[in-house]
Parts: sequence; C-alpha cells; structure tokens
Amino acid sequence: MTTHERELTHGPVDLCRSDGTLAPEAVGWSRRPVHRANLRGWGRTKRWEYWCVTTPTHLVALTVSDLDFLRLDAVYVLELGAGGREIERTALRPGGRLVFSTLAHHVGGAPARPEVTATEIPARTPDGGVAPMRRRVLTASVWANALEWAGFAGVRADVLPAAGDRERAVGTLLVRAFRPAG
Repeated sequence: MTTHERELTHGPVDLCRSDGTLAPEAVGWSRRPVHRANLRGWGRTKRWEYWCVTTPTHLVALTVSDLDFLRLDAVYVLELGAGGREIERTALRPGGRLVFSTLAHHVGGAPARPEVTATEIPARTPDGGVAPMRRRVLTASVWANALEWAGFAGVRADVLPAAGDRERAVGTLLVRAFRPAG
C-alpha cells in the first residue's frame, strides 16, 4: 500500500509540543505503537484508538476511546464473501467531566429564562431579511437541575462578562459538572 504519509519507525514520539499543539514529528503512521500521548488537563485527554485488520476472509475493527465524559468501546466483525455475517457490539460508559458554555442572557440584555421554553428573537437571513428564530437561553439553575437529573454531580455555573462594550455583546455561562463512573 502506498501512502503520502511518513512512516514512523522509531519511538517514542511525543504527540504534542509543550504548548499543546500537534508536534510535526508525530505526523505519520506506524506499524507498532510509537506515540506518547502527552496531553494534559481536562478537555485535552481525549483518546481514540481505532484498529482495522483485514484478511482474505474477515475484516475486524476495534475502537477504544475515552472522551473525558464518556467511554466508547466497539468491535465490528465482517465475514467477507457471499452470505458473510456481520457482528457489531458497542459499549458506552458515562463518567468524567462535562464542560460547556452557552449564552448567559439574550442579545440586547433580556435575562435568561427560568424554564425550558424558547424565546423568538429576530435573526438576519442570508438574503438580508429578518425572520424569527427560536432560541433557548436558560438560567444556571435550569442547567443545574437538568444535569443533576441526568446523574451529574458538582454542577457549577459561572457567568463570564461580555468582552468589550459593544452594543450586542453577550456574557457567557460556563457550566461544569462531574458524572461519576458506574
């Protein structure tokens, strides 16, 4: 098989530079594991391993991943040829941290809503017109209740103020939670 990617024959090779960006010397493929996943901090430790082995009679694919807030493991087996069987199994396991951001209030300053209902706000269309858009901008307590109901703990929400004094600047609601594995 020919490829334009470089084969990595010596290791270990650090995947990232000290600033967290991809190390150019880590780009390529290898016949054996050579990468050292030197990722640090939450949100930077995602691991996704995928292997696919083909033989004249079978294809076997394996996925093992850890996405900080969720684990996903999967196996896929395909028997090649006429009448071949196909088997697929996937296991999802929640756990870890969840972090996301959303609007802290509506553009123009209207407060976030204390219930899960949409607000219609004017939005510009591609042709320059204006049409209503349904937007849900929810309070921190609504997010906390929803996440606790879904099994998350330690829910914390902080409002980060809008940057600058622009007329349409909007603050950010930063929501963090932890879901125990189990």
